[in-house]
Amino acid sequence: MVALPGFMADSGADGAMVLTRGNARLSAQVDAYGLDYWAPHASDSAHIDATGGAQHGPGVPAARTLAGNLAPSYLLDFYNRILIVPAIVNVGSLAGLSVQSIEVWNGHFAPQALASITPTGADGMTLAGPSAPPTTFGTLESRIYTLSVSTSGPPTIAASYAYAFPSETPVLQVVGTRIIGWPFGPNWAQPVMERLTWATNVLRSRSGVEQRVRLRAAPRRELQYTGLKGDDAARVLQENLLRGWQARAYALPIWADGQYLANGLSQGDTVVALDTTLRDYTAGGLLALRDAAGQVIVRIDTVSPASLLLATPLDRAFGAGTLAAPARAARVQNNVAASYITDSIVQTPLQWQLLDPWTELLPATETADYRGLPVYLTGTDWGHGVQVDTGRDLATFDPMTSPWAVDDLSGIPTTVRSHAWLLNGRQAVADFRAWCAARAGMLNPFWLPSGQNDAQVVQSALSSDAALSVAGQGYANLLVGTPGRRDISIFLASGARIDRRITGASLQADGSEIWALDAAVGTAFTPADVRSVQFLTPVRLDADAVEINHITDTIATVSLRLRSVGDL
Repeated sequence: MVALPGFMADSGADGAMVLTRGNARLSAQVDAYGLDYWAPHASDSAHIDATGGAQHGPGVPAARTLAGNLAPSYLLDFYNRILIVPAIVNVGSLAGLSVQSIEVWNGHFAPQALASITPTGADGMTLAGPSAPPTTFGTLESRIYTLSVSTSGPPTIAASYAYAFPSETPVLQVVGTRIIGWPFGPNWAQPVMERLTWATNVLRSRSGVEQRVRLRAAPRRELQYTGLKGDDAARVLQENLLRGWQARAYALPIWADGQYLANGLSQGDTVVALDTTLRDYTAGGLLALRDAAGQVIVRIDTVSPASLLLATPLDRAFGAGTLAAPARAARVQNNVAASYITDSIVQTPLQWQLLDPWTELLPATETADYRGLPVYLTGTDWGHGVQVDTGRDLATFDPMTSPWAVDDLSGIPTTVRSHAWLLNGRQAVADFRAWCAARAGMLNPFWLPSGQNDAQVVQSALSSDAALSVAGQGYANLLVGTPGRRDISIFLASGARIDRRITGASLQADGSEIWALDAAVGTAFTPADVRSVQFLTPVRLDADAVEINHITDTIATVSLRLRSVGDL
């Protein structure tokens, strides 16, 4: 058994433990609060006894002054001041009553007296609180005020409320724009034209290479249609709306996104059941409700796939069959030319500029189908035909007194094709808008098949073949390697598509041509399996504006000019 050395602590008369020096390992300085360093600090000199040991009891250091700074902290950010949350209220495009809750918090560690609340430019507004001034906020007390902004008042909202406290005057600011609804829809005998406009700076070199710079993040949006009013009441209301409000913003329903409600709405309802899919509804946006009694514009709080939650309750009831449509703040053109067909019937072409850029129209995520660019495969509407203009960048030198000369600057032709498409269904219209957003006007190019059968396959091909045998058409002699005529899409009857680049061509004795391809076709086929062989051309939009003509609320047509972009 292991023996461990130790000692027994002595006990005093009162039972307290007393350290003795019977243990050789116990320092005498511990019992005497002795110093373990030498020479002692100046602050310890008064406590050193004559033998050099410390007196019983800890030493008292001399007072000294230290310089420093108060570090920033959460305390300084939020306390010892009056906070208004939110300090700025933006009511946006106000088409109905807006009600906001405002929190005023006394962040001081002492009561603060509120002497007054002074409004400035607050016509059509009320600010109500739990206690009218003069009143006193308790320590760290928070109070909720209710701000109500009505449609009565100046068109531009720039108001403020100043809270007068003893040492500070925090200010609540209110900004926005008052608008009124435009209740007259289009005459659907003519299309409703929707124009999306981007801005691109295109710099073109002598060789035909382009540099394109985006100048506008989101497109501007316009609507153009013709209205027809057939009675005096509607005619006079339109005249009054134009005379009294033309320089200001209206709440314009997006008529192509309208629908009729299956169920009625009661006064005080805050939920509207309707299909919001592929329609221009946004949280914080506007909803137009129109029935025989007139039109009401209300603000949307939350958008769900099958319903809308309104920011405020409805102030009246609406029956089944009410027209519901998203609305946007818009301005009408400066000069409105109305045509009076009779004394009460008036036809009015209207052109609207929507005030907010369409930030909700985000660029679509596209797959780089071929050589880093997407291929647009929506078939052309041949009912409108396709016009193709072919030109070159030629520089002509004509001294007038001697033969003149022409220099082909880029060495390649430039083609501009006018294509038309029929968009059948809301999904097709939405997909086309997304495709336009990805193009961003003239900014981003893409591959366009010609939509025609540009070559006749005359021999079968194995999947491992990297060549194509076609009927002779002068390609081998004229166009080998020419941009816009060196890439093809082979469309098979099975629905498959094979995209390849032509790397060479040779004329055969029988008049056919062999086109060498940059890779094997990957799929065996016979001439009968080939639906068409179409040249692929890299193109971009020839203008930053895209016009969509809505024939109905689900069918639209569009026509675009597409310009080739040269070598890729």
